[in-house]
Amino acid sequence: MTCESCSLPLISPEDHGAGDPANRYCRYCTDAVGTLRPYDAILADFTALLVRTHGLTEAAARETSAGIMATQPAWRGR
Repeated sequence: MTCESCSLPLISPEDHGAGDPANRYCRYCTDAVGTLRPYDAILADFTALLVRTHGLTEAAARETSAGIMATQPAWRGR
């Protein structure tokens, strides 16, 4: 199973929002109670992660993040 917002693998309960294995979203895409955060907030965090971990430019990381998110159920059609 993967996060339906960002595609992060959901392996352990701690990976799921609010530690709830039934939550379809990861801990990074949800708030403290497991509710999906706004698109723009997730996109910004995902972009920053790709810049930090993959050395992409801000523009390339944002484009990559938006492309990945667009394939996920939470953001299809965006």
